Amino acid sequence: MSFVSFAQNFEDVMLWRALKHVQNGFYIDIGAQHPVIDSVSKAFYDKGWHGIHIEPVPEFVALLRNARPDETVLQIALSDHNGLLDFHIIPGTGLSTAIDWIAESHFNELGFHSQKVQVPTLTLQSAMSTLVENDVHWMKIDVEGFEKQVLSGWDYTSLRPWIIVIEATVPHSSKINFAHWEPLLIAADYLFAYFDGLNRFYVAKEHPELMDAFISPPNIFDQWQLTENSSLCHELVSAYKVKINTLLEQTTNELNFAKEYQAQLQNHTQSLQQEKDALVQEIGIQKEYLAHHQVFVQNLQNELNSVNQKLGSLNEELIATKEHHREEQVRAQNLQSEVNRANQKLGALSDGLIAEKEYRRKEQAHTQNLQNELNSANQKLASLSDELIEEKEQRRKEQAHIQKLQNELNSANQKLDSLNDELIEEKERRRKEQKHIQTSQQNHMAHVSTKNPTHIKSLLYRQGEDFIYHAYLYGLNREPDPEGMQYFLEQLVAGRDKILILRDLINSPEGRSKKTRVKGFNKAWFFYKRRNWPVIGPYFRTVYEKQNSKIRQQILFPNNTSKVEFELDHLSEHERHVFYQFKKCLDVGAC
Repeated sequence: MSFVSFAQNFEDVMLWRALKHVQNGFYIDIGAQHPVIDSVSKAFYDKGWHGIHIEPVPEFVALLRNARPDETVLQIALSDHNGLLDFHIIPGTGLSTAIDWIAESHFNELGFHSQKVQVPTLTLQSAMSTLVENDVHWMKIDVEGFEKQVLSGWDYTSLRPWIIVIEATVPHSSKINFAHWEPLLIAADYLFAYFDGLNRFYVAKEHPELMDAFISPPNIFDQWQLTENSSLCHELVSAYKVKINTLLEQTTNELNFAKEYQAQLQNHTQSLQQEKDALVQEIGIQKEYLAHHQVFVQNLQNELNSVNQKLGSLNEELIATKEHHREEQVRAQNLQSEVNRANQKLGALSDGLIAEKEYRRKEQAHTQNLQNELNSANQKLASLSDELIEEKEQRRKEQAHIQKLQNELNSANQKLDSLNDELIEEKERRRKEQKHIQTSQQNHMAHVSTKNPTHIKSLLYRQGEDFIYHAYLYGLNREPDPEGMQYFLEQLVAGRDKILILRDLINSPEGRSKKTRVKGFNKAWFFYKRRNWPVIGPYFRTVYEKQNSKIRQQILFPNNTSKVEFELDHLSEHERHVFYQFKKCLDVGAC
């Protein structure tokens, strides 16, 4: 019986040559992948062997468990430690790997996208400690660059497969890559036996009798054959499938044509049979009609003879009738003359009757029109009466509403007088506060140069238009234009900090091009920005307020008073507007 090889590079042929004398052997397949395609264990399984499969990819785990329900399949990865492992899954291939650069290489060179997941991992010693009780005849390791980590987690004193097969090239390449892990096998007393261009075979030192099996590569004397799923047969199998599909398509077309022709023949035969049946039926009908026709002709002949006899009698009667008819015509003409005279009289009477009916119709229409007009007038009268009542009620409500508005106006006038008094007091108080502030500023400014500001403190002491004016001189080296003066004055009134306005001028395209500098700005801006930071903000805020308390008052307070003055003026103006509108409404009576 020949040996059927399923492995990618005939690894199963070499293993079978060395181990075919073993009955019901045991294997460990690490990186098992598919249960059939490129499987090293499939041929052994078909010959009664069993083993353990290690495979982290869920797709292949499901296929293995379905195809090998009597074998152990562990959905894990092997490494030099127990825990979790980052793993790159490349669906539908055997290229999934735990090595990042290999996954990147597959994407760059082959266009394979990978999905990075975490999978459970054990050492080879931990995974096999309770599963292996007898000899392991061969163990295959195909882990796409992770060979050293797998071997590092192996206790070779307790688990000693007779033969170990390890993929020894860079994944998807012929470049040799075994120098970093082979010393682990040599140290475990394993002898190098064979290299097939992809894998290296090692034999345990205690089984030297197996070394002779690896003298030559697979050959005719191994009596083996390829499976149809072998990658070496793909082109040939594909070609045969194309030919078979072509022949199958031709056969199907011919069969469909024969079926269609048979159906046409059946339809034609049925059509001929139907025509034959119709002709037979038509002939029977014609024979029956001919018999009836002969009887009918005979009956007609008999009737014709009888008619001829009656015709002779009728001729005689006709002559007598004609004479009688002539006499009747003369009588009829006389009667017609009398009828014509009667119709003339009837026509005259009918014309008079029609005229009388038309007159009565017109009289009735006129009477109906008068009645309709009377009804319409009554309705309008009733409607006007209702409107008059409603108008009186509306007028009463409007008078009550006007009285209510008058009362509210009186109350509003009292409140307005009170607000005006309060406004006058508030303006007087604010005027005194501003005078006090200006006095303080003048006292302080006596110690400050009257020239253009060269330090941030002297600039921030200035108020209103004076501040904007000198901020332009400081930030842009020019006087402010009307639009800029108006824009930044509105920001001051709105309560914006002076240092922010100064920062805007410095950071504007014009300001950056001038590259102006004033002593103290960077330090003031440093503390200002950091005073609201979390954790260290309170520290900067304390230092800033301690060193710049007077500056802060000059920055914030004048702006706030300007804002209050603006709101009070706006409130007073609004109240005056409401009062005049309300008075105008009462004067014209349009409320």
